[in-house]
Amino acid sequence: MEVWSALRLVKWVGFALWSAGCFGAFGPDDLAVRRRWAYRWATPGFFLLWMAGWGLAREAGRPLSTPWIAVAMATSLVQLQLVAWGVEREGRGLGWGRALSVGLFATTVWAMTLRPGAV
Repeated sequence: MEVWSALRLVKWVGFALWSAGCFGAFGPDDLAVRRRWAYRWATPGFFLLWMAGWGLAREAGRPLSTPWIAVAMATSLVQLQLVAWGVEREGRGLGWGRALSVGLFATTVWAMTLRPGAV
């Protein structure tokens, strides 16, 4: 149970970093600030989130092909790519990118918390 608790803690820290970085990357108008949010917070948070999630899935004996896990992985990966794309040039992604990022974020959180189709 100690491994499970440690992985849950790492996943929560990763989630906090990833979510703060993703929203910070589309929040301010200054490109340098948005880049810092994306690369210093979202990217490391994403790594922690995925590594801890992989460990939790392994501990629980669930394959990564479980539908809710696959949805969460796909939407979080697409969102991270959107964040990286959005901070590469001035003015990129500030309109529809924000809306799409929020939608992907919401879908990822929905999949991770409600676990549709899980038994």
